[in-house]
Amino acid sequence: MLRRISLVTVDFTVMLCAGILSLFIRFGWDFASIGNYFPAVLIASGVASLSFFLFGVYKTVWAYMGNDEIVQIFKSIAVAYFMNLLVVLVFPFVMPRSVGIMQFLGGAFAVLLSRIWWSWYVRRKYQKKGRDVERRIGIMGAGEAGIMLLEDIRKRNRGMKVEVFIDDSRRKIGRNVRGVPVMGPIADVNRIISEKGLDEIIVAIPSADSAQMKIITSHIDLKTVHLKVLPSISEMLEDEVRTEHVRDVAIEDLLGRDPVRIDLKEMEAANTDKTILITGAGGSIGGEITKQLIAMKPKKIVALGRGENSIYQISGKFAPLLKANAIEFVRIIADITNEEAVDRLFKDHKPQVVYHCAAHKHVPLMEENPSEAFRVNSMGTKKLVDIAVRHGVERFTLISTDKAVNPTSIMGTSKRLAEMYLRAVANKNRGTIFSVVRFGNVLGSRGSVIPKFKEQIKNGGPITITDPNMRRFFMTIPEASSLVIQASSFMKNGDLFILDMGEQIYIKDLVDNMVKLAGLIPGQDIEIQYTGIRPGEKLYEELFLDKEKALSTKNPKIYRVIEEEHMSPEEIAGLMEKMYDLCICRDKNDMKKTLDAYIPDHQVELKGGYFDASES
Repeated sequence: MLRRISLVTVDFTVMLCAGILSLFIRFGWDFASIGNYFPAVLIASGVASLSFFLFGVYKTVWAYMGNDEIVQIFKSIAVAYFMNLLVVLVFPFVMPRSVGIMQFLGGAFAVLLSRIWWSWYVRRKYQKKGRDVERRIGIMGAGEAGIMLLEDIRKRNRGMKVEVFIDDSRRKIGRNVRGVPVMGPIADVNRIISEKGLDEIIVAIPSADSAQMKIITSHIDLKTVHLKVLPSISEMLEDEVRTEHVRDVAIEDLLGRDPVRIDLKEMEAANTDKTILITGAGGSIGGEITKQLIAMKPKKIVALGRGENSIYQISGKFAPLLKANAIEFVRIIADITNEEAVDRLFKDHKPQVVYHCAAHKHVPLMEENPSEAFRVNSMGTKKLVDIAVRHGVERFTLISTDKAVNPTSIMGTSKRLAEMYLRAVANKNRGTIFSVVRFGNVLGSRGSVIPKFKEQIKNGGPITITDPNMRRFFMTIPEASSLVIQASSFMKNGDLFILDMGEQIYIKDLVDNMVKLAGLIPGQDIEIQYTGIRPGEKLYEELFLDKEKALSTKNPKIYRVIEEEHMSPEEIAGLMEKMYDLCICRDKNDMKKTLDAYIPDHQVELKGGYFDASES
């Protein structure tokens, strides 16, 4: 309250002084005329203060003023001027038009100047406290995002000072933006780092793709400066740019591909106002699908997971978005193989759309625990499919893997059986629309090798790679999730969709890039060791079987595969049960014979896998 009274007093005084000065300019030393018009100036000052109050000027925190607050002052003054004209008509006070215009214009600039001074004073005090721990920052990109980042650093971060903008624009180089010099081009970044003594570079170009990021990182000597990046607006979940959004440059930034183009209208039509079940919602893909679906405003999201911590974390992470979009969020802790619990879930919540992401995905672990792979990946999917049919689900999408193609591992074989069962049911059932989406590795997922490499680099090495020729498909989690949702909206039963994964990347190249991002030299600062291919692994991955024919879809990054499933659901269910029982008994020979008979494209002859004949 005291603050508001002080501000009203200051503004009234400023407006009154502006009015007196206007009278003096108009009448000079004619004090008699000045005295005659003084009451009108006094009333005009009061009207201006009232207008400021009505427009909420006294509710603004002026230490953090920006363009909106400046506009607010001029709007208030404009309205005050017209209010004063009405007052002059009602009361017997006369004010020369020139005096009124000068008073209100002069007063507006004087009030604005007082706010600018206060903002400068507060920031100066704020920065003095943190001067001893100051980090000298260079912002790469003198565009809107860079300016917003500069303002946020100035407002809220004591230990940081922006010394320079770095940009390629000739129009900007050599000029100042908000008092900060713009230098360039980006190719000269190391010279700029040295001249300005920078501790950190922040890349504030949210639209930068992986090719641009590779060029940027190639110009910077990462041994001399810490490199960070401002993510894309979609990754930040909001339109405001804040310092806490800034993160270290990740390998995902260098390996990402062209932006995904998706048909939002089609996706929204398939998911808006629906009750959606996501199994494995606490995982990398399940969590990202949950996040993207929230923006499509379904009626209810049922998040099913076996691990309570992961479900708890995503519910907290997405709570603001869920509240903003008025979406009911239900958390279910259960195993998908628990038929009674899952059936009760369907009875209670009646999901119309299912995204089945839950699965065991770790190849070596499933080689060691084969019965668990068939129990969850194969039989768990079967139970979920059967329950979905029973309860009249509209659409059901299974997330599969490239390891189901010519499988050499237990994990891949178990996912192949899941694909076969779903497509066999789709051939018989015309109620629920079933689809499978198959893709390779995703960057940064919990099962990805990248977190392991990061930890090894952090510990100083050595970094362990299975084979120098090992290569894999990679896709970012948001990209894969967007394409999954897009593919699931293609309304045709029994389709198998395969995502365009681009070119396979050599794991050695991946590691080299990660080491360089850490400011180290591969093979010199940190050792790289080759440990040999693990059981069930391939040197390279495949997305299509030889007999599968890929057709294009409306989205160039999604292919539809034509393949008939000749086995019945009952036969595939029997095969799942038999494989599970044989795993319990550890009867590898019989398992190999069974797979030879039913899945002839499996490649169990690879040395070191679960089916290695030398172990039998």
